[in-house]
Amino acid sequence: PEWGIVHSNGPERSNKFWSTSYRQVSSPGWGGLVLAAHIMRAKDLWNHDALFDYKDRYMQVETDWKQTSMFVLGMWRTYRKDYADVWTMSPRLKITAVGGTVTKVPDKPDYALNEKIRIRAVPDPGYEFISWSGALSEKTNPAVIIMHSNQSITANFVADSSASDSISGKSAHGK
Repeated sequence: PEWGIVHSNGPERSNKFWSTSYRQVSSPGWGGLVLAAHIMRAKDLWNHDALFDYKDRYMQVETDWKQTSMFVLGMWRTYRKDYADVWTMSPRLKITAVGGTVTKVPDKPDYALNEKIRIRAVPDPGYEFISWSGALSEKTNPAVIIMHSNQSITANFVADSSASDSISGKSAHGK
């Protein structure tokens, strides 16, 4: 079952809030981690929007056991509002590229949930594409991303050493 465990032997179920829409399993322990990931701008590295969304909703609806640490609860109430909501019905794709450009198909400001976008890194003269980072960490070019939430991706380019050698008149072997 969702957010709980049914046992074949007693106790029959784990979780005293079994019938509530947001049950307490280990939720109080995640508040500090989720908030720290937001503050450190490391949410995309986790690539687990469901956890972040669950914690946001949990902190809104749970009245008794929001947090076992009053320090974390105070930090949550003070700083969580500084960061955007995790889920959106119209996710956006933010792409950063230095040393080249990125094409998107389709290219539009907002996407539908689960829409697939084909992205292609195009290096400027004298540069070569090496990898993607952020919400996409691979070397495949072009690549496809599925929009299940707001995404931030960086196209990583480096100076093309073979281009500078051909300009200086050197071959690949330095002659």
